[in-house]
Amino acid sequence: MSEFFKIQNILSLMRLPILFFVIYFIKEDKVNIVLFLLSLAVITDILDGYIARKKKEDTELGKILDHVIDKIFFNSVSISLYFFKGLPLFFVIILFLRDFVSLFFGYLLWKKGKVIGSNISGKLAGFFLSLLFIFYLLNFPLKEYLVFLSLFFILLASTSYFIIFLILLKESCRESKIG
Repeated sequence: MSEFFKIQNILSLMRLPILFFVIYFIKEDKVNIVLFLLSLAVITDILDGYIARKKKEDTELGKILDHVIDKIFFNSVSISLYFFKGLPLFFVIILFLRDFVSLFFGYLLWKKGKVIGSNISGKLAGFFLSLLFIFYLLNFPLKEYLVFLSLFFILLASTSYFIIFLILLKESCRESKIG
């Protein structure tokens, strides 16, 4: 239980209350406040991983917590942007389905004692997703093109994680035959 209360996990959990305010201020069209809150969420996301690596306390719980909270955060913001800023519904649905599948596969691996950490393709997808949110919040021109660029990086990351999933699953099956 003490692992749960490590500073990096608390930083991850801080994104949940921030999320409620982000949704509220998107609805109220208070763009400057939303941008500040999104910046705060990004900082906590960067710091939790940095602190975990720096203190050599990169744990399975921390990876899972960060991953799940990221999914909740990105999906909730995308749904809010759909309702209040015109983010295309097909994008929201693809993101939700991708994250649902990702969490399902992550759960299957977790049951086998394995956890997939983040990689560069996932970080790029998160970057472009964040950029897309900013473009929709500020109603920038070309935001529709950024939808497709974000989708490209989301699908690239999904493919990368799926390949890692298959490799880890194969290893897990081999280990269970040996043991």
